[in-house]
Amino acid sequence: MQAAFAGVWHDERNWATPAEVDAYESAAEPLRRRGGRGQRSGSRRCARRGGAVEERRDAVLAGYLPSVEPEGAEETFEPVEAGLSA
Repeated sequence: MQAAFAGVWHDERNWATPAEVDAYESAAEPLRRRGGRGQRSGSRRCARRGGAVEERRDAVLAGYLPSVEPEGAEETFEPVEAGLSA
């Protein structure tokens, strides 16, 4: 939890099964077709801004830590023989 608030981005996680993804996509498709009109007008608004968003992009992203690499996010230790003290 602390990592999320510290700005660490987590990727390469499977949050849904393929069946759940298909159900989501089929439910979202009518909304995407209907919502395309708003995206086009949003693109026009961004174009009128003259690239102000792109100018700030690097400054905003500089505040985030790099993504966690799944290969290096696990610690492994050599086995040891445990001794019990009597």
